Amino acid sequence: MGASCAAASLTGTAAVGIRRAQVSQNLARATILLAVLLTAVLLAPGRAAASTPCWKQIVNDWSADGSIDKTNPHHCHRDALKNLPETVRDYTSLGDDIQSALQAAVSSRAPSRQLAGAGGRALQSRDISSLGPSNRDSIPLPLLVLAGLASLLLAGGAAGALSRRLGARRVPPRSRS
Repeated sequence: MGASCAAASLTGTAAVGIRRAQVSQNLARATILLAVLLTAVLLAPGRAAASTPCWKQIVNDWSADGSIDKTNPHHCHRDALKNLPETVRDYTSLGDDIQSALQAAVSSRAPSRQLAGAGGRALQSRDISSLGPSNRDSIPLPLLVLAGLASLLLAGGAAGALSRRLGARRVPPRSRS
C-alpha cells in the first residue's frame, strides 16, 4: 500500500510539473503573439494620412522643400490661405507661394519650381527630408521600427524571466529510498 501511495504522489508531482510546463509554453506563445501583433500595429501605415485635408497637403508639400510642387484644385489653395496661421503668413513665404500657385493654377500654367539656392541647399534638404516623415503629423518610420524592436526585446525578456521563475517553482521528483 505504501508503494501505491508513493507512485500516486510521484504521478501527482509529475502532473503538476507537466501542467506548469504547459502554462509556461502557453504564456510564451501568448507573449510572442502579443509582441507580433504590437509590432504589426506599430508598423502598419496610419489611415490618418489618407484623410489629410487638401489644404494641409499643400502646407506639407511646401514644408518639405520650400516650394509647392504638386498641382492642386483651386479650393485647396483658398482653404490653405484661410487656414494659414498669421505668424506663418508673416514670417515665411508660404502665403505668397500659395498665392502664386493659385494664380498659376487659375491661368492653367504649371507652377514654376524653385531652383536650388546658394550651395545647393534645396537639393540637400530634399535628400534629408526623404528620410523623415512625409507629413508633419506622421511618426518617422525609423522610430516605429525601433519601438517595435524594443517591444519585441521586452516581450522576450519578460518571457525568459517568467520561464525561469516557473522553472524555479517546480518541485524536484522525490528520490526513491
